[in-house]
Amino acid sequence: MGSSLCRLRFAAICAIALLHAGCGQDRPDLPNPSVDHTYHYGETISFARGGDSHRFRASGWSDPEPGGTWSDSTAASLAIRLPATEVPVRLLARLRGHVHPPGVPSQPVHVYVRGEKVALWDVAKMSVYSAVIPQELIGGGGVISLDFHIPGAVSPAALGTSSDHRRLGIECRELRVVKETNGRGYDLGTTIEFGAGKGAEQYQVSGWSHAEAEFTWTEDHVATLHFQLPQSQGPLLLRARLAGATHPPQVMIQPVEVLANGTTIAQWEVGDPADLEASIPADVITESLTIEFRTPNPLSPQTFGQSADSRVLGVCVFHLTLDTAP
Repeated sequence: MGSSLCRLRFAAICAIALLHAGCGQDRPDLPNPSVDHTYHYGETISFARGGDSHRFRASGWSDPEPGGTWSDSTAASLAIRLPATEVPVRLLARLRGHVHPPGVPSQPVHVYVRGEKVALWDVAKMSVYSAVIPQELIGGGGVISLDFHIPGAVSPAALGTSSDHRRLGIECRELRVVKETNGRGYDLGTTIEFGAGKGAEQYQVSGWSHAEAEFTWTEDHVATLHFQLPQSQGPLLLRARLAGATHPPQVMIQPVEVLANGTTIAQWEVGDPADLEASIPADVITESLTIEFRTPNPLSPQTFGQSADSRVLGVCVFHLTLDTAP
């Protein structure tokens, strides 16, 4: 009798200890039932202080700051309840890495969904990073675990840059999940609008800011688009309406180098909004086409006292079309 009572007391003590330890609460596949993890495709999750990321952060995150939230471990997890989908979806995360060149030039980030690796990002300066999540990982919907593995996370104290002992990897500003309407498939002659909610995100790979009402800015030095094309028998013509980040009289234009599958196809000087064209030779075109906009002299409105906007901007794109060359 006495030994049975002791065993019961021991079991009760263990159960209480587990409850106080919060057993399982940090596991993204075991969501806290008191938290609403519901997400609707296309919504923006803000990781800034006062944003709504607290509904999705599961483990490995520091406290939100005015600009965003840092991961503070070699792994950071989110728990997101996604609706059912019959097509793949795209993860779009606005991030920067905790870097300290030359020793730590970037942060490699391994991205997992429900334990399956979907991307490897090399995160340095603030940009939008993208990953396709296969439909079978979402299926009928439900809470998914979204895990960022950041093996190079390191504290500022270890780098000697401050007394901060948090093991920082990435700072997340915003995150969205959008449906892949056709897996980046593109019908020649279709105009892609870059305003908010117009669908340009499915073609964006990296280097893009968030979409605004009528356009999307490139950030930093390189912005990339990717297209799956129908089989083409000849050259293509790229048409785009752009405007440059300028500050007269110091910065009158933004020089832009345009590349198609690694080949330079145009050198533009962009100031006020203008319609521009570039020919894409047939010998560089495959069923997969990558377009890059390289801006060597982007500027920050904050630096020039134009506004509090600290983004480093190159050009804003209003719309873009690929078509067979005349």
